[in-house]
Amino acid sequence: MAGQERALALGLLVLAGLAWGVPAALRALGGRGAPEGVVEAVPGGPVEGWEGLLLGRPLDLNRATVQDLEALPGVGPATARRILELRARRGRLSSVDELLDVRGIGPKTLSRLRPYVTIREPVGREPPRGDGAGRRGP
Repeated sequence: MAGQERALALGLLVLAGLAWGVPAALRALGGRGAPEGVVEAVPGGPVEGWEGLLLGRPLDLNRATVQDLEALPGVGPATARRILELRARRGRLSSVDELLDVRGIGPKTLSRLRPYVTIREPVGREPPRGDGAGRRGP
């Protein structure tokens, strides 16, 4: 796909997402995500958040903003705030299943959200150790 075609494809995805909402735009793509090569046409590098949803990329719950979360199917402003409150209380989420601890999200809603969300490991950080081996000092 030529550079102009990639940029046009990305533009159409964004317009579809704005007009129909992210879930409908993804369904219109048949769940395949963005056409191959579209990502390279995005100025500024990797696309995340609600924009990444338009490209078929799952939303990282540990980096998501209220706006990002509101782009998910069945998540409104109140539920988005409760997800961020849960994340703030725990420091970070370690599993998508933790969404079940958010008032308003049950098994049915979680199954609807699961294709659109993920938990990524923090970049450049080691996983925490439970034995205190990572402490500094004598």
